[in-house]
Amino acid sequence: MDGSHRLDWVLLRDVVKRSLERSRVKGLVDEAVRARARGVPTEEARDILVEELLAHGCDVPPQPLLDLRLAVIERSRTWRGRAELQVEAVTLLGALGARVARLVRGSGTEERSDDVADEPGGADADGAHWARRLLGDVPVDTHRTAEVALGPGAESWIGERTAGAVSFMGCTILHVQLRPGGDGGVAVELDGREIGIVAAVHAASLAALFDEAPELDHVRIPCIRSRAADATWRLHVFLPKEAGGGPR
Repeated sequence: MDGSHRLDWVLLRDVVKRSLERSRVKGLVDEAVRARARGVPTEEARDILVEELLAHGCDVPPQPLLDLRLAVIERSRTWRGRAELQVEAVTLLGALGARVARLVRGSGTEERSDDVADEPGGADADGAHWARRLLGDVPVDTHRTAEVALGPGAESWIGERTAGAVSFMGCTILHVQLRPGGDGGVAVELDGREIGIVAAVHAASLAALFDEAPELDHVRIPCIRSRAADATWRLHVFLPKEAGGGPR
């Protein structure tokens, strides 16, 4: 085995070891939560999950991903629940694959926005175009979210929004437009309709996008729609990465 192949093998071995370790730790966390949280209220079960994640050196996901993790753990208590989760996961992967396929097939015929159409680079420009449509205009930090304070009537309206959406366990990925708002806040629009704001205390990194690029009048970014325990709809936007978080 020459040096390059040996290096490839070492890298592959390390990747597999890290993956197996993450899977092992995840199993330990899930098992501990199932044992400790049986029959307790959701709020207490959530606290138990956070305790176990921290005790095992894991990151605590933001809302609503924390509650999604808890729901998956609870549902996996039975073989039927585990089977249903597998079916939902396969359906999710199929939906994502179909979306990518539609983007690839339509890349040569769809109209592009001026900022994308003017990008040089041939295939690289196509890649940037697909990334924008799938992920939004800026790289986001999946460990940080901010809740949107929904305006009057917005909750029922976003609950009906299903066209082109990808969902798993009641959480749906949507894309919203962000615009500079008053008092340092950021206004949130969905399909051209203003639905709420991200308050200034949570919106500093979002508002910074417009400070860094004053020519921008909006930014497209992914968010998660979920349902709270009281059956009301909630919306959380992902926050941009702190380093290099400008537009793609």
